[in-house]
Amino acid sequence: MRDDQAAAPDRPDRGPEPKGRARSPAAAAGAASAMPGAPMLRWILVVATLLHVVATPPFQVADEDFHFYKAYQVSLGGIVSVAREGGLGYPLPEAVAALAQRRFPPQRTPSEPVVFDAGEVLAALRDSAAPGPSVFVSFPNMAPYAPSMYAPQALGILLVREAGLPPLAMFYAGRLVNGLAGVGLILLAVALMPFGRRALLAVALLPMVPSLLGSLSADATIIGLGFVGIALAMRASSGLALGRGEARLTPVAGALLALAKGVYLPILAAGIPDARLRLGARQWLLLAAMIVGAGCFLAWVALGRGAEIQYSIVSRRTLEQAVTARPGEQLGVILAAPLGYAGVLASSFLERLPVYALQAIGRFGWNTILMPLPLYALAVLMLALAVVTVRRDEPLPRAWQRAWWILLAAGLAALVETALYLTGTPLGADHIQGTQGRYFLPFLPLLLLALRVPALPPRARVAAERAFPLLGLGLNLAALFVILDAYWVSGVVRARGF
Repeated sequence: MRDDQAAAPDRPDRGPEPKGRARSPAAAAGAASAMPGAPMLRWILVVATLLHVVATPPFQVADEDFHFYKAYQVSLGGIVSVAREGGLGYPLPEAVAALAQRRFPPQRTPSEPVVFDAGEVLAALRDSAAPGPSVFVSFPNMAPYAPSMYAPQALGILLVREAGLPPLAMFYAGRLVNGLAGVGLILLAVALMPFGRRALLAVALLPMVPSLLGSLSADATIIGLGFVGIALAMRASSGLALGRGEARLTPVAGALLALAKGVYLPILAAGIPDARLRLGARQWLLLAAMIVGAGCFLAWVALGRGAEIQYSIVSRRTLEQAVTARPGEQLGVILAAPLGYAGVLASSFLERLPVYALQAIGRFGWNTILMPLPLYALAVLMLALAVVTVRRDEPLPRAWQRAWWILLAAGLAALVETALYLTGTPLGADHIQGTQGRYFLPFLPLLLLALRVPALPPRARVAAERAFPLLGLGLNLAALFVILDAYWVSGVVRARGF
């Protein structure tokens, strides 16, 4: 079976499949493997992620120092962060804090290129110094996050710590397990997809995704869970019968997605209702999963000290130091003038849209390493091929489904921006601070699925199917070359740039 033939979301003569014919994840994975180039695409994602684990120096992914602290907290069994005068964080071994703050600080010299030394990294891996006493470390923008977002990283850290290895070995172990977990979630989503698998793989092969997967960033699990949510929603919209395993997976996915970041929970609404405008068992299950997820999110907000987020930032408008608002106070600003906030939301998004596009495709480090511009054009071409490589006899979503998915993607983007306005922007600002293109990656496939059309004649489609894996491979090899050159050969200026 070829890609996109697993289900027919809009054929009027096809209803839900009988329960006995429910497609298992194994069968779905078999169908996915029949997609031209599918094995190669999966291996590109796996190998690129593993290469990013070692190619990117320690703490050179955005906020990776704070991700390391939070993951270490979780590895110690710390569920809720601690509030002290120094901020919101947790007591950690002195050697752990020193690794990021002194030995491999994210920002050493903001104006001069820095070349990393492999010998320095190897020396830190052989360091047998004692961990030292615990010191309070503040990481306010990561401290309120749920521990589930850091379970893979914490597992890697815990295993290596129990073996008595130094903090940098724990760091790399956390990266490795985090990358494997993120890749596993993405491949699970691809296996579950009843159609349009190429849309998921196109986004997964944007160089920014393997870079995030191969780091300690919680974006690895967030992106993976977003993809799983889309896959479950597409199965619901396609009319497939509900399997027992999927009935268990859906509420778990809803809870984990909400705990990862509550703004992504509405992804599941893409499957409500199905292609016949009705609410079946799958739709009620998705609604139940969203309710469960919303309950988990609210419970964690109450428990996780989310209201205490307040930290210093550099305003992107004035370039001066500013303090983020308390979420409750900022929400009051929005409610007092909703139309005024709508204007701020629209103007800020449109102003930053070109930056978001570059960041979603690949802007590495602390948003300082850009690829050559032709590579961004290749990435856009790869996304376009995912949209147009559809056979004319393949089932496609109806017009109202396309409109619903596009509207939902726009709503998710607005929720992301609003979350950053509440938690990362000065009180009453006329712009939104801190939003990055990677925040849109978890639901970007939904937009591609809405745009799929059989635009190519058969010969051109076959050529595009063959070119698709080559584009993914070339794009990721080029991105790795850029990263290796920037960090280990030519040097990189590590000033934060958003």
